[in-house]
Amino acid sequence: MQHIVFTVATDLSYNHRTIKFSSSLVNASYNVTHVGRKRRNSIAILATNYKQKRWFCIACKGKLFEFNLLENSGLRNYYSLPHRSFDDSHGYTTQICVNFLVYSQFNEVHKVAVLLNDTEQQTIANTINEHLANQRLWDELHENCKLAALKWNWEKKKKIN
Repeated sequence: MQHIVFTVATDLSYNHRTIKFSSSLVNASYNVTHVGRKRRNSIAILATNYKQKRWFCIACKGKLFEFNLLENSGLRNYYSLPHRSFDDSHGYTTQICVNFLVYSQFNEVHKVAVLLNDTEQQTIANTINEHLANQRLWDELHENCKLAALKWNWEKKKKIN
């Protein structure tokens, strides 16, 4: 049996995309281990059909952000919102994203990202530098991730469906 190890930079409790992948691979006869962070306020991880290992992070104060910089190569990208956007919010990870319709709508409710109108090299570089230098902006986005995680989660989605 092949063994696959998934590692994530976020809290294991909230990385729903990797949880789905791991469960699917176990069902396809793979031996899976899921490795991720444990924070001081992490909830207990649920029992699963695969192994899980958490590492406690001593330094959780650094600026962590995710890039979601799809090219506008068609309507599929323009109208999509990758699952990682939700995973990032649950990991309290701020984002730098292209200003596509769904990202913009998502960001209007809880501003968790800096939105770019283009993906030119200089625009990206300037935005990264601003994101790293502006502590107030990063703090605001980080706090908004916490609020978004309470609102946008699988438990609430299940109640809707």
